[in-house]
Amino acid sequence: MPNLRFLKVYKSKDDGNDLLHIPEETEFPRRLRLLHWKAYPRKSLPLRFYLENLVELKMRQSQLQKLWEGTKALTNLKKMDLSWSFNLKELPDFSNTTMLESLVLRGCKNLVEIHSSIGNLRRIEFLQMSFCVKLQVVPALFNLAPLAFVGM
Repeated sequence: MPNLRFLKVYKSKDDGNDLLHIPEETEFPRRLRLLHWKAYPRKSLPLRFYLENLVELKMRQSQLQKLWEGTKALTNLKKMDLSWSFNLKELPDFSNTTMLESLVLRGCKNLVEIHSSIGNLRRIEFLQMSFCVKLQVVPALFNLAPLAFVGM
């Protein structure tokens, strides 16, 4: 499915018995623009996950501990929602995520640090970090867009 642009995967049960195995060599389509995956079962995205066309990443209640290693070219990403991803411990380098407008981290209770690169995102209009009870490191300076909303 190389031309797939929108992918939404819904969790059908809330009982914790999700038996879904995603092989390590799994590749998402290069042209993917929208990825919504409630309760994503892996600790990180696949190594060969191409992000350059992604506009929206919504992975609520995921098992993610981190998204990926290093800096990725997220030049088109506008919205990222990782709400209630209890295992998330760190965020990636956002240096190449120049279009990001909305970042939702609500309920990421094990998130300890916000990468300093987030302070350079000029288009952020909505940033929510409520219920991030272990958050210890937050950049001292945020260059937020005018009229930006920050929910803590």
